[in-house]
Formats: sequence, C-alpha cells, structure tokens
Amino acid sequence: SIGGIALALAAQSTVENLLGGVTIFADRPFRVGDQIRFGTGSGTVESIGPRSTRIRGADGTLTSVPNADLAKTQLVNVSARPNCVFQHKVGLPSGLSSARIEALLAELRRRVAAHPLVETAFGLPRVRLVGLGTGERNIEVEVFARILTTATPEFLEAQEALLLDILRGAEACGVDLADPAAAGQ
Repeated sequence: SIGGIALALAAQSTVENLLGGVTIFADRPFRVGDQIRFGTGSGTVESIGPRSTRIRGADGTLTSVPNADLAKTQLVNVSARPNCVFQHKVGLPSGLSSARIEALLAELRRRVAAHPLVETAFGLPRVRLVGLGTGERNIEVEVFARILTTATPEFLEAQEALLLDILRGAEACGVDLADPAAAGQ
C-alpha cells in the first residue's frame, strides 16, 4: 500500500502535465510558431507535446516548460496582436515659440502619416503636445501610431524610419533635438 501511495504521488505531476496539455490543445492560447510571453520567459513556440511545450528564446536557447505550468500562468500571445504600437515622447528645448512648436507638430503629423505602414484612422496617427514642465527639456511631444504589421523585424524597420523622419522634421523646422548636456562636452 505504501508503494501504491508513492506511485500515485509520482504520477500526480505527470497527470497534471497531461491535463495541462489537454487544456492547451482545447483552449489554443498559442500555436506552433507563435511568439509568447509567460512568467519571466518569452520566445517562439517550437512544439506542443502532451507533457511540455518547447519555446525558443531570442538568445537561441530552448526551454521546455511543463504544460501544467503554462496552463496556470498568464500568457501573452504576441503573435495574436493585430498590429504594433509606435509610441515615443520627444523632448524639445525650452524657449521655442508657440508658432515654431505648431509648425513642428504639423510637420511631424505629415511625416508620420506618410509612412506606408502607419494606420490612418480617426485620430491616428497622433502627434500631440503633452507636457510643459521645468528644466532644459520642458516641452514634450508624444507621437503615437499603429504600425500595420505583426512581424517584429518589419516593425523595427518602420520604427527606425519614423524616428529618422522625426529627426528630419525637427531639422526642417529649425528645432535642435540634440541633448544640450552632450553638446557642451
């Protein structure tokens, strides 16, 4: 009878992982090829087995996660997003006139909306003056857009192009975004 109890206790985690696998197969929170975040880990799902799921991290490592653990934890399926979000704040130097700030906002709106992967809908993309504070960088502009891709490399390429366009727009409006502390060094 002690052997039976020991066997039952040993089989408990196996049964728990099998039930976790059934839950994953039934709920379909992710599929092979999806990029997910779970607990403190993240990566691309390579295989879903009856006992565990294998996830390839960005650094190339392969993690085998018991299905029971995945069934209990909060999962984020990054691949299920309909688009990517571009959201950056730009600090402007103090002393700019309201006319120059308005011209810069208009130029940035034009440039961001012109990118082929930026969604144009009511209120999007958004370039707004969002902060007036104290110090050398007391004027803040937020740029928000939805990028019409779910592929990380394509998003990063679009983000780079938009950031460069923001810099070019500031230059075209005569606004120096260079860090005043770095400029004195």
